[in-house]
Amino acid sequence: MQERKKNMKDELYSQTEIAELLGVSGSTISRAIDDLDLTPAKVDGKRRLYTAGQLDKIKKARQQATTSTGKDSTKDQLEKLRQDYLEQLKAKDKQIDQLNEQLKMAQINLNQSQQLQLEQANQIKRLEAPQQATGSHKIHSEQDDKEKSRDEPKNVKKAPSKPENDKGKPTVREKILNFFQKS
Repeated sequence: MQERKKNMKDELYSQTEIAELLGVSGSTISRAIDDLDLTPAKVDGKRRLYTAGQLDKIKKARQQATTSTGKDSTKDQLEKLRQDYLEQLKAKDKQIDQLNEQLKMAQINLNQSQQLQLEQANQIKRLEAPQQATGSHKIHSEQDDKEKSRDEPKNVKKAPSKPENDKGKPTVREKILNFFQKS
């Protein structure tokens, strides 16, 4: 087993082999080698060969890069942001639904209020309609009283006249009070 470890330490790896072992592209390995300022242990024609120790340095540098600012970390951060935004959207949707429900209730209340006001206005008109008819009667009777007073002698004292009130008919004020007591 020690012979195997010894052979692995003595073994040399090309950039392509290192890329395959780490599961990344050749250009990523080239950048890592440049960043670490590694010199090849052996140059065999166009191939640059690196030792197992250099392979370990590249592996550690890749692990640090992926945990601090690498793709894996970025993916995790993006996923977390996506989840946060989804939660915020759900909360906003819930708020919008609540506001829409409140708006519907306010519209219903407004409609009911308008209907009640319209009913009250109609009832007041109905109550005032007979009063207007009796009001014109009062105007005529006042004019008649003035004409009678011209005909009467001025020295004769007249008993104060009481306003005519039909005892069987309620006044406008009584009608309005009755209306509000019923409501």
